[in-house]
Amino acid sequence: MQIRTLTNLVAPIAALLMVTSCFCGGGGDEVFEEEWDKWDECHDPCEESREEALAGLEEAYEDEVEELDERFEEYFEELDEDLEDSLETMEEEWEDALAEREGQFWADFEDSTDVEALIEEYFADLDYINEEYDEWV
Repeated sequence: MQIRTLTNLVAPIAALLMVTSCFCGGGGDEVFEEEWDKWDECHDPCEESREEALAGLEEAYEDEVEELDERFEEYFEELDEDLEDSLETMEEEWEDALAEREGQFWADFEDSTDVEALIEEYFADLDYINEEYDEWV
């Protein structure tokens, strides 16, 4: 326990003396410059490696963005085609439903004794068919 306490006291004092000697003359400038040169030599290659890695990451990022743009463009083209097909199909179904209902109306009209009720029912059906179509569109 006493050794640890002694180390805890000595280490900060030694660090303070080292920093003080570097900045307060007495050869400290030379020591500081030597240490700086060692650090600089060590970190310059690291800096170049970082720049190369960063350039590689930027290039990979740009490639990924281009690929995503192409994929989204293809996706939206397919979506547009599907939507157009769906709308065409819906419009055909709507026209078929209207034609079928009109045919039914004329068949019922020939046999009906209550034409007014038949016309009200016909227009109610047309409203329903049009509402269904509007919901899809």
